[in-house]
Amino acid sequence: MEKLNDNKKIGIITYQHRHLKTEQVIMNLIIQGYHLKVFALPFVERKKEMYFLHIDLIKMKV
Repeated sequence: MEKLNDNKKIGIITYQHRHLKTEQVIMNLIIQGYHLKVFALPFVERKKEMYFLHIDLIKMKV
């Protein structure tokens, strides 16, 4: 196994919840020799807010 290069450091911010793509990214970075720090934040489901209303201009015949 080759020695880790000290210049190959990276931090990943993710949720403390299983996620396939995050696992794939982490595994690929480890294979490439990166030294990782993973920061897992608690997952909190939030109510989605609507900031503006989408208007269908075709139906309005503008």
